[in-house]
Amino acid sequence: MVGTNTFQADILARPIGAVLRSAMQAHKPRPMGVRELAGLMDMDHSILSRYLTGKRRPSKEMIARMATAIGLSEQQVGALVASADPAIRTQWIATPHQDRETQQRALVTFEGLASRITIVHSQLIPGLLQTPDYTRAIMHADPDVPSWEVEDRVEFRARRPLILTRMHNPAQLTALIGQEALTRVIGGPETMHDQLLDLWSWAAPERANVDIRIIPHNAGYYSGLTNAYSMLGFLDGQEDIVYVETVNTGLFFYEEADVAAHRRGVDKVLSAALSPEDSREMIAETARQFETESEIVA
Repeated sequence: MVGTNTFQADILARPIGAVLRSAMQAHKPRPMGVRELAGLMDMDHSILSRYLTGKRRPSKEMIARMATAIGLSEQQVGALVASADPAIRTQWIATPHQDRETQQRALVTFEGLASRITIVHSQLIPGLLQTPDYTRAIMHADPDVPSWEVEDRVEFRARRPLILTRMHNPAQLTALIGQEALTRVIGGPETMHDQLLDLWSWAAPERANVDIRIIPHNAGYYSGLTNAYSMLGFLDGQEDIVYVETVNTGLFFYEEADVAAHRRGVDKVLSAALSPEDSREMIAETARQFETESEIVA
């Protein structure tokens, strides 16, 4: 078992490495390779590779050296260096915009490494299960997302479900979704109809690794009603982690007491949610209602 202190030290290594690799791919006039970067830094490329893949935790000084050699701006370098500090705390909260971007990359990185994922989301279809048009409508309505950045974000989010369909060891997903998310109109009736049909497809019995449960309106208060969260579990002995979404920030928990509290919350939500069969029927019925609205609008 990997100790908590070790895990706290490693929680940012992989996402920071992912940010640096992404910057290398976007390097102009051509992508930068590991050996090229190692040459610029006058260091062994195998050691550098371990930093970039998250297998070795870089110091703040090493992060600054790598980011500077890649050509990131002073502001970007500073944001990456600052994001290393939360690794020694019991949570990682993201407040600056650059830190939130790093944290989102961290979430996607951990999703790719997770063997099981549980999501509790009351108000929206979880990002992992969104159609591109649904995501696009959200991004266009978000004043903090520049219009020129929308399509990149849509494409980025559209790749996330690949962890559920990969040939080897697809992630096990349990999605607990509030009934409100099925009826809240995002992007218009046609977008909602297509989104719900897609969700209905994900809930098909033959998708053995995907369990979608709807939390009905009469469930009352439950954990996740005000803030959506995801629990991620791993096969490599690392402790579970929890990611909580808020309006302007995100928060990772990896202390056992915090994770256990969210685990108990999931158990209570599961007891209040509909069965997989009844959930799928509710999704289908709501989709039919949006289909009728789409026909009326047309």
